[in-house]
This record gives sequence, structure tokens and C-alpha cells, in this order.
Amino acid sequence: MFTSRPCKQYQIKVSKVLSVKQFQNIQPTKEKIKIPQADKVDRIIQYPIMISQGYDTAEKMMSIFDFTNRQRSYYRKSK
Repeated sequence: MFTSRPCKQYQIKVSKVLSVKQFQNIQPTKEKIKIPQADKVDRIIQYPIMISQGYDTAEKMMSIFDFTNRQRSYYRKSK
């Protein structure tokens, strides 16, 4: 199971506010895209932070987040 560890604090700053009008007339596309199956936003955010703190192998990530190799790939692909 994932346990919280002391780490540096980070802030996410929005550099540009987008208008809803930009997204009102978007046409669908037939192009298939891959959507990552990572479903826990906190883990998506923590993943690169943990890499920067030395958790840089599949085994280390699986031990800290307590998930399977298949789940690990979901978060790795959710960049």
C-alpha cells in the first residue's frame, strides 16, 4: 500500500487561462487515441516526484505504490 513520505513541496501554476469558446465547435475525429487507464490522480502526480527521489525501477515503484506491473505501466504512460 502507498504510504506518504516526506518530500519537497511543489506548486502547480496556471500560466494561461483558456476560454471555453475555444472548445465549443470541436469536430470528432476517427483517429484512435490511447487513453491511459491510470485512475488515481494523486499517484499520477506522485509518480515523477518519486522517480526524482530515486524510485527509478519497476520493482521500486511497485513496492512503494503497492501495485502490479500492469498497473505500473498505466501510470508510466499517463505522463
